[in-house]
Amino acid sequence: MQAPTPHRGGKWEAWFLLLFTIQTILGLAGVVYYEVWVNGADGLYATLTNILRQSESLIIVIASETYVIVEGTSMLAERYKQKRFEDGIAVGIDKGVAKGSADTNRKWAEWNRRREAALEEGRPFDEPPPDIEKASANGSD
Repeated sequence: MQAPTPHRGGKWEAWFLLLFTIQTILGLAGVVYYEVWVNGADGLYATLTNILRQSESLIIVIASETYVIVEGTSMLAERYKQKRFEDGIAVGIDKGVAKGSADTNRKWAEWNRRREAALEEGRPFDEPPPDIEKASANGSD
C-alpha cells in the first residue's frame, strides 16, 4: 500500500485564490459594464438575469483556467528544483572525482620520490605502492 502524498497547500493555494479573485473581479466588472452600459436597454430584470447567466459560465472558466495556470506553474517549479538538485549532485561528484584523482596522483608522486631516493642511496625499498596499501587496509589482498 502506498503512503498518501502530503497536502501541498500553502503558497499554491494562496496563489490560486489571489489569481482567481483578481480574474473574477475583472471578469464580473466586464460583464456588468457590457450588460449595463452597452446592452442596458432591456430593463432591470433582463439586465440582472443576463449578468447572472454570464457570470455562471465566466466563473467556471476562470476557475478552470486558474487551476491550470497554478498547477502548471507548480509542476514547472518542482521540475526546476529537481533539475537544480541533480545538477548539484553531478557537480559534487565531478569535484569528488577530481579531488580523489589529485589525492591519488599526490600519493603516487610521494611514493615514487621515496623509491627513487632509495635507489639513488642504494638501499632497499620494499614499501608497497599506494593502491596496494589501500587494498591491504580494506582486507582485500
